[in-house]
Amino acid sequence: MAGVLRPALLEVWGKSDLEVHDYLLPEGRQAVNAAIQKEGLDKAPADVARVVDANSYFFTFLALPERKVVVVGHPPRRVIVDALTLPGMPEKLLLGQEDMHSEGVSYEVWDFKQRITSVPIKTPLREALGKGGMLPAGKDS
Repeated sequence: MAGVLRPALLEVWGKSDLEVHDYLLPEGRQAVNAAIQKEGLDKAPADVARVVDANSYFFTFLALPERKVVVVGHPPRRVIVDALTLPGMPEKLLLGQEDMHSEGVSYEVWDFKQRITSVPIKTPLREALGKGGMLPAGKDS
């Protein structure tokens, strides 16, 4: 979180007042489980559930006026920033990348409607969403 997500949020919002829940503590696990249920991730389709396991170690839930973004694991910083700032993104978006010991080879995107899409780690977010059919009409450029 300190090396990727916090800098991405600082870049977008310029502040660092984040509410962090340690899932190793009972109250933290309750907060994470409540957020997972609120977003319907506890009932995700099988292709999503393989990426979004309620026992995953790292979830971030970001509510913006125009969209919600759920980060699971360690997707690339530029993908997180794009999810928060680019116009024309889906109203609800999940970004996932579970490999925490290297840059990873791929990341996943899901708009809570289509099938989850896995793309090479260097793929720009808009291109990943286009491949998955997750951009609204006229928003693929």
